[in-house]
Amino acid sequence: MSKRHALVIGISKYQHLESLPNVINDVNDIATSLQTLNRIDNRWEVERYPSTYIEEQNCYKLKQSTVRHDKLLTKIETFLFDTARNGEALVYFAGHGLRVAGTSSRIAAKGYLATTDSHDNGQNAILLADLNLLFSQARKEAGLSSLIVILDCCHAGMAFEGVFEKEWLKGNFREFEQEADFGILAACRGHKKAYEKAGHGLFTKAVLEGLKSPNPNTGMVTLFDLAGYLGFKLVDSGQQSVCLGVNGQNLKIVCPEKSLIQIYSGNKIEQFLKIFKKFNYRKSDRVFQEFIDESDRRVGAFWIRGKRDSAQKWLLYRLWVNFVPGSTHAFKKTLKIRAGSTITEVWQQIGSWLNTNPEPAALVEELIAQWQNQKTVAIVFYEIERLLTDDLKTLIEKLWIPLVQKTQDDDLDTPLLLFFVDLGCKGERLCPIAYRTTYDSQHPEKIVELTADRFEDRDFRWATDHGIELQPYLNGLCPTKLKDKAIQCNQQTDVRPLDVLIELCDYCGVNWDRDVANKFLAS
Repeated sequence: MSKRHALVIGISKYQHLESLPNVINDVNDIATSLQTLNRIDNRWEVERYPSTYIEEQNCYKLKQSTVRHDKLLTKIETFLFDTARNGEALVYFAGHGLRVAGTSSRIAAKGYLATTDSHDNGQNAILLADLNLLFSQARKEAGLSSLIVILDCCHAGMAFEGVFEKEWLKGNFREFEQEADFGILAACRGHKKAYEKAGHGLFTKAVLEGLKSPNPNTGMVTLFDLAGYLGFKLVDSGQQSVCLGVNGQNLKIVCPEKSLIQIYSGNKIEQFLKIFKKFNYRKSDRVFQEFIDESDRRVGAFWIRGKRDSAQKWLLYRLWVNFVPGSTHAFKKTLKIRAGSTITEVWQQIGSWLNTNPEPAALVEELIAQWQNQKTVAIVFYEIERLLTDDLKTLIEKLWIPLVQKTQDDDLDTPLLLFFVDLGCKGERLCPIAYRTTYDSQHPEKIVELTADRFEDRDFRWATDHGIELQPYLNGLCPTKLKDKAIQCNQQTDVRPLDVLIELCDYCGVNWDRDVANKFLAS
């Protein structure tokens, strides 16, 4: 088997352009993933550039430093023609990319990789067309068995607008196929920008997730597997990755140990969720748990709100599985309010579920009958913000208040619950009708508001409090480091609570979308 060599490049400091501090996280995490997400006999020998030796950790890591354009070009050339000769090669770059317009409308724009000494007019920058030629020469002259190039920078797609795209259009890639498998994966199209979010480049963050999501049929992540994952992951992000490759299905990036793959499935995920469900929302937990534990009659309505993507669904899921007795056998229905829905359509939705007349009085009678069978009864209204306030008041007056009144005739402590979930589609707002912040057993008809807030530093004590339980998921990362990384992510100005949850899952080897949201939070 040929040796596998990876050059992972990151430039965070610039003299004439804005600094990119998140590049440090991108490069170090990509390097770690390439080193650890493979079987021992299939791992990449990774070189970070530029790098600094960290004595206390006995390893090299990327730190903020300067890289001149001539030094970088020499480094890439040495890597391709010497270090990776007769082997497999991977080059990753994170930093600034430039698009410089031609001097006239007849002259095409040119793309560049920017180094510390680069100017925005392309001076002292590396022309992507030149880099393409270097890649082509290396594949012919250095005996590379494969070459993968991953670019996380603005205008990265311009790499396709040079030599390789022209050869592709001419049909000359048949010649390249005889030399080596080859592919370029770019963060965005040539005329687009690449963005950052929550401590990482948006593209690289998705790449890191994709490397932990092997193809279930092969157990591997190839270039085309990763490109497909990114297409799904970035679909609504405002950034679209692009990929061009020869035999991309053969370009194996990672091939995890079976033990690493196993962590994504079945019992491992369920065990992780038992730990994860203990994270945060202490205030909402206290309010809801007091209602469940202390109320004579557990009849209550709750309004869950927050900014968009503040993990309202996760908050509801936690409350449900952690505190509601009989939750696994409950008589429960989740209804999604569609844009423009009227109260009449809501009655019809509930009536269809109950298989009864969609008149409020009939709905109340059927729900009470289910509750009297000593089954926990719950109705969840997602995207309640789409319902007009007058219709919302009608829903409460004709459904909820009569339900509460009916329960007063029975001495049952079986929960009867109503959840209104505002997902923030119309911005962050308070409950539009009268509400309380704690439950009042004397007035169970009153709505109680629960908020999915931004996390606070103390919330991340969860990582150290449950450090022993988390060890099987941390891949050598100590719980204190996990706590520090999560706090750093949370302190980013544009981060959402949902981003923090995704980040925590990533560090624990769990894919939020596949293993949590799609399985447990589907509305």
